[in-house]
Amino acid sequence: MGDEESEKTLLKEIRSWIEDHRLPDDPSVTEGAFEKCLNLISQLKDENESLWFMLDEMKSSQWSSQHTEMLQKSINEHLGQLRMMQGRKADA
Repeated sequence: MGDEESEKTLLKEIRSWIEDHRLPDDPSVTEGAFEKCLNLISQLKDENESLWFMLDEMKSSQWSSQHTEMLQKSINEHLGQLRMMQGRKADA
């Protein structure tokens, strides 16, 4: 059984305990289920922190109008240099 399917089964089982207001008779079953839940919560917390970090990085790397102006200026300068080189080549 895959991890996702196993997690769904675990959550269904815990929900049934809550709905029935009854825990399993074997404490090791309850402890095992709660341990798996804690591991899952820890994993989800790590993934959440990673996603927030990526979103912050994406936000800080977005283009601003200043970036656009600088890029346009650089392109225009390079085009000007290419035109001058082309003009010199034609004169030769």
